[in-house]
Amino acid sequence: MKKPIVDYTLYRWRYGIGYAVALLLVAAVIGFSALYVPDGLRAAERTSAVASGSLDYAQFDAETVINLPYHLLQRIVFAIVGVSTLTIKLPSLILGVLTILGLFLLLREWFRSNVALTTSLIALTMPLFLFVSQDGTPTIYGIFTAVWLLLCATYVTRRRTPTLLWKIATFAFLSLNLYAPLGIYLEIAVLSTMIFHPHIRLLMRRLSVNRIAIAAVVAFILLTPLIYSIVMRPETSLELLGIPTATPDWGANAIALAQTLFDVRSVGSGPIIQPVLSLGLLSVVLVGVYRFVRIKYTARSYILWLWALLLVPLVYLNPHYTAYLFILIVMMVAMGIAALISEWYKMFPRNPYARVTGLIPLSLIVFGLVLSGLTQYGISYYYMPEIAQQFSSDTRLLNTAIARADAVGDNRVSVIVSETDLPYYTLLARYDTRFTPSTSLDVPTPYIVSHDANVHESIKAIPSAIITDRMSSDADRFYLYTASSD
Repeated sequence: MKKPIVDYTLYRWRYGIGYAVALLLVAAVIGFSALYVPDGLRAAERTSAVASGSLDYAQFDAETVINLPYHLLQRIVFAIVGVSTLTIKLPSLILGVLTILGLFLLLREWFRSNVALTTSLIALTMPLFLFVSQDGTPTIYGIFTAVWLLLCATYVTRRRTPTLLWKIATFAFLSLNLYAPLGIYLEIAVLSTMIFHPHIRLLMRRLSVNRIAIAAVVAFILLTPLIYSIVMRPETSLELLGIPTATPDWGANAIALAQTLFDVRSVGSGPIIQPVLSLGLLSVVLVGVYRFVRIKYTARSYILWLWALLLVPLVYLNPHYTAYLFILIVMMVAMGIAALISEWYKMFPRNPYARVTGLIPLSLIVFGLVLSGLTQYGISYYYMPEIAQQFSSDTRLLNTAIARADAVGDNRVSVIVSETDLPYYTLLARYDTRFTPSTSLDVPTPYIVSHDANVHESIKAIPSAIITDRMSSDADRFYLYTASSD
């Protein structure tokens, strides 16, 4: 007698194996996007690293409170493994993996599993997500906290066990989300839904007061640095609210936002490639918006409606916050996919062959969106000069220059840089004892001079080596001078 299939170990562990493979795929895609495309760091990533490295626990600076949890994570990474291109990006990589995991779990609660899996795959390969999940700036932090706040709040309303854990997690993410710019608008949407949605309001009344009190204490502790910073520096609240301090250019903002979202003809001058919504993705989003407008009474509709009404105008005032629309876009994609599946099944309610056949065009749509997203990301960030030139490989090339200097002597190498770059190279030197940064040539040989240093005209010696970057229009990045080059 043959052994039943349910008795095989592989069958019993099929879901765990599947989820593990999916998680490894997510990590591989995000990791590849960080290590190879784009190849280097942009100026904002170096600025973020300097901000993280300058955190002082003894003398807390109120100006550093925005995205503080992200900078703390980045500082911890630096303390453990030092500063490099990878470690600067590592916090974003970690949060990117957790974001796509949380997004899948959230979509699985709000939609069917097939819709959740399909939408998560599309979201993972969207150029916007691939960029922010490897970018060494705190942009991914606001998306991460928003996703997990929605997920934990959903688990609370559906009484997932352990219930106390999800209550504490919800209040914790309510606090953590306030550190991100525009984060408060999701909080308003969530809290308003608790008050105005009949079903959610009834559930809130049944929650244990003692457990809510415990969760509230945790939230207050996490909010302490933010409260202190707002008291000491009130303008911090304006930055978090996204309220411009100067009169915005309404026309320029509208053009910038439209180009970033929809303009297929423009590459753009910013790091986010345009358009965020390709023609295929835009078509699915429009189907989702149509379905979303027709569904008005669910708790998720309340939250998304309120959040969109609050968030979109603020993104219009601050086009550089376009990435924060990612979750709303993904939700419209999910509704679009759900609508396509639902409408096809309605056409053939009793014909299994037709229902299965309908998966073929849907699979082609998903495959096309995934392939176009990966292609758009890879080609744009690697080959388009308007975008590729915004990234520098100097951090990696500096290691090559120092290694060559070590080959000709045992002295500590001096690296001559510009005044602008000095804070970043000082941060690198804090975790790398092989070199000392300087802005002056009053140093012994061997020394390395960066391309942007303002001392080249004072050097009479011939460099023993020139370190170049094939991806930069100014390819001569570092000059190595040794005692023998006089």
